[in-house]
Amino acid sequence: MFQAQEEFRNPPLQYRMKPMNHRWPRSHHKEFIEMLKEYGFGGVVTNVRQKDGFTANPQNLEEFRSIVEEMQENGLPYWIYDENGYPSGMGGGEVLKGHPELEATGLYMVRQVAYEPGCVSYRTGNHREEIIWAARYPLDNQKGYESLVRIREMTPVPFDRHQVACSLRGPEVLYVFCTKPAWEGSPCTHNVCSFDRYLNILDERAVRRFIDLCYEPIAGNIPNAYPGAEAVFTDEPSLMTFYMADNEVWPYALLPWSSKMPEAYEAEYGESLLPLLPWLFEGRQESYPVRIRFYNLVGKMIAKAYTGQLREWCQCHGTLISGHYFAEEMMADHVRSYGNFLEVQKAASYPGVDILACYPEGYFYNTAKYVQMAVRKNRTNGMMAEVCPFDHPEIFEKAHYDNMCAVMNLNFLAGVRKVNSYYETDYGEYKDGMFADFLPRDEEKFAQCRRYMDRCQAVRFNAYVGRLAYLLDGLYNDCDVFIYYGIENTQAKTVPRHDCQVGQAIETDSVTLPIIRAIYEAGHDFYYADRDDLAEAARALEQGEARISGCHVRYVIIPGTEVMYEESVEALLKLQRAGVRVLFIGRLPLYGSREESLYALTEEDFALHDLEEVLNILDEKEEDFSAKADKGMLLKAGYQDGEKRLYFLVNNSREEETVRYTYRGRKDGELLIPESGEILSAAASGTIRIPALRSVFLRF
Repeated sequence: MFQAQEEFRNPPLQYRMKPMNHRWPRSHHKEFIEMLKEYGFGGVVTNVRQKDGFTANPQNLEEFRSIVEEMQENGLPYWIYDENGYPSGMGGGEVLKGHPELEATGLYMVRQVAYEPGCVSYRTGNHREEIIWAARYPLDNQKGYESLVRIREMTPVPFDRHQVACSLRGPEVLYVFCTKPAWEGSPCTHNVCSFDRYLNILDERAVRRFIDLCYEPIAGNIPNAYPGAEAVFTDEPSLMTFYMADNEVWPYALLPWSSKMPEAYEAEYGESLLPLLPWLFEGRQESYPVRIRFYNLVGKMIAKAYTGQLREWCQCHGTLISGHYFAEEMMADHVRSYGNFLEVQKAASYPGVDILACYPEGYFYNTAKYVQMAVRKNRTNGMMAEVCPFDHPEIFEKAHYDNMCAVMNLNFLAGVRKVNSYYETDYGEYKDGMFADFLPRDEEKFAQCRRYMDRCQAVRFNAYVGRLAYLLDGLYNDCDVFIYYGIENTQAKTVPRHDCQVGQAIETDSVTLPIIRAIYEAGHDFYYADRDDLAEAARALEQGEARISGCHVRYVIIPGTEVMYEESVEALLKLQRAGVRVLFIGRLPLYGSREESLYALTEEDFALHDLEEVLNILDEKEEDFSAKADKGMLLKAGYQDGEKRLYFLVNNSREEETVRYTYRGRKDGELLIPESGEILSAAASGTIRIPALRSVFLRF
């Protein structure tokens, strides 16, 4: 007991936060490492010097060797950041030099209509654009204002690389599909680091070149660097076929593309993609199945080419691939950034997430909760969170320390176990100002960096993070509420655009976000569950009860969705018959993921509910542990900790809160306080006070 109490009071380094230090002082490396420890940090995320050639410069590698050896000799854990700039994959612009064929590629569509017989033609704008498919399709315009293309009755049209011409009988449509480099208006130009063009993360050759330029030189020159690292941090690789700025409109609406896409699609689904390309850009419900298949394939290709390839390389070199991906907050971005975000996250050795809104009122619960699906499925010990107080800094800075403590509570509640951060510290107090003028990032780009924490705050904060991580190490949220991750509805509604808007693809987010916020803030923990999870739960019925990843399934909540996998509907029917509460909110699905799939579901199949009814149902469920705040917002999660139960209670309000709790049928337990490191006795029922934006644990 004493050892556990001492480790909780003073958690080991591996549980504490690591600062993101892209630069090191030119000298005094040992002193810098000692300073990090004295400030309470749990290590560092760092990299080869990014200027003067990055990994191609032997002097940079020699300096990094010295830093790595110093960290290892002094027992400082570290992660290796894999890029020179942002986003990962560019190698500071070196990856594409001499290799334009490896650049991110988009597919655009040209549509020409003839209502009477006539000739049409198209020529690409420059030598980097190339026609890959052209065909004419009959047009049915006999139903009033409708204009319907008969996709299955197309006729291919001859073309060369840069031009096509043909006669149309009318009414017909000529579709021409062309590839072009994808970079304008995308994340690789709308960021704080560079305007470089970007590699194609669908292309294994491109990612292999990134590895050869940015990973292999370190492994070849510093053999112990990767085996000694906890993980490698890769930073927001993504597709570059969507636009970022709301004041820009571009000539091309782009799909993500690779020359291997048609072959891969036919191998995966048994039919040719090329004649179906119009449905990826336009069309009504008849186009939904093709879009779902296409975007799932995109996710699988990225998972193999980028994340999977890095995972295999890192495993061979004694470490893990982690980091995080782009725009985790919204399903609409899950599709346009990756096709299928979950496929990409599952391929990582250790999933990760980025937290930008570092104050509780702006925190996106979805951000970590989506990634928690990969944690649960892969049984990793949680996820990494990169915590960056960049969103609305004017709010964050009003109470930066309290805001960051609140964010840590919310992160760990949702499955975070490792924290890396740009939450800056003032190093000027160390040894008469030895590092007073040092900034851990490029002075030219980040001269505005706020040095938020002083030395005392850093020590307190890192201990707080370490105590959360220590208590939750190896534990998974144990809850019985699952909310459906309806990515297929978003995929079905995603079409390329000429601007940054997402159109109908935002529908799933619009209905899901208010539901999960209301459920979570009412004190009910939940997991997201996808089609595969529901199928797992249905199969588990054969062994006696519905379970997903070992958790008993009592409630499945489905935010209103128009498109839903057939397998999900079938599983829900089985679960409902077995006594699981299946709660559709707002509407029942109309369409499946297969062509001609049309549901005729009624409330005899599934009852419809509104959000208030669902909250009442959850509030009335019987549980061994209950806790209510007198007036504020109490979030909570439960865990099986060996033979004991552990409960994490988070006061997510800006006032101290009185919490009344009851643990039925058990003996007295312990109250563990991350703020102070104290462990006190606790009755099976009682009252506790939790300071504003802080947390406590009860263990029975």
